Amino acid sequence: MSEEHSDGSGFHEAMNEEADEEDKCSFDGNLNHSSNDESPTGSLNSGYDDLIILDESASKKGLTETEIKKFPTYTYLSSDKTANPDGCCSICISSFEVGEIIREIICGHEFHRDCIDKWLIASTKCPYCNKQLR
Repeated sequence: MSEEHSDGSGFHEAMNEEADEEDKCSFDGNLNHSSNDESPTGSLNSGYDDLIILDESASKKGLTETEIKKFPTYTYLSSDKTANPDGCCSICISSFEVGEIIREIICGHEFHRDCIDKWLIASTKCPYCNKQLR
């Protein structure tokens, strides 16, 4: 509690401090502290709706199948000069093998087609250099 001032206002300050502490520690089960919403679950419902919208937007985060298929593919040959000089997919960290299908994206990086297609369903950026692909 605070000291009482000569003007007698110390009592009111002490009461306000106690009320503030009660507000911090008490929980009445109602997550909605808005005085203009009559429903105790009103904010919960709107929070749930916000989560549904967020989930829907997150599921649409990557490229469409049509966008992905615009990136060219080729069959890897050991003597292929257009192939990645490292001969490695940086998604699965496996070397390219003769006969595998490779996809090249606009930044010039190459990956196994299946690896990059799965990646691009969830992301619009190159997994190697982070370049925006859309």
